[in-house]
Amino acid sequence: MSSSDADAAEASRRYFNRWAPRYDRSVAQIWFRQNHRLIMHVVAPPLDARILDLGCGSGQLAAQLAKRVRHGSVLGVDPAEEMIRVARRRHRRKNLRFEVGSSDAIPADAGAFDMVVSTISFHHWMRPAASLREVARVLRRDGRLLILDFCRDNLLVAALDPVQRWLQPSHFGIASEKEMRGYFSRAGFHRLRITKPRWFLMLAEGSPG
Repeated sequence: MSSSDADAAEASRRYFNRWAPRYDRSVAQIWFRQNHRLIMHVVAPPLDARILDLGCGSGQLAAQLAKRVRHGSVLGVDPAEEMIRVARRRHRRKNLRFEVGSSDAIPADAGAFDMVVSTISFHHWMRPAASLREVARVLRRDGRLLILDFCRDNLLVAALDPVQRWLQPSHFGIASEKEMRGYFSRAGFHRLRITKPRWFLMLAEGSPG
């Protein structure tokens, strides 16, 4: 990682660490919970699934998933240690744990998960291609990756993308559907399916090859 990349990653980490104490009380939770419900509807995991929530924030979605997979396990990973601290304090289940990590350095063994989910986090990934290769590493061969994020094909989102890059140190860029397909393909994912559950979002699904 270059020094400029390291500086950007550190700025992003500090941003979310500052937000962590009030994260669950912010108005943005209305929006986050809608997206969590969308993912929970789509995922439908078996009871014994091993799931990674990548960019878990304060752990709300990970906790919901842990209740669903009562014979399985859920790991929530986030680069902001204060977010992980909040998640560990608020969500305690035997099959749920939280660890500090990033999308391109996941603290897990190869093939550790049946499913990886990421909700409104992809635009924070500084190196999306490298991150998707890392996700492929920790997924079992016929596992499933689901990424829900903004889509730059929408004109309003495209206009806001550079503004967000300027305002928010953690915002590294929103992908178009074409770019997302390219990222997935280069990381070795197949059975790729992209849908538009809302006019400004896309849901990308695939399995490692």
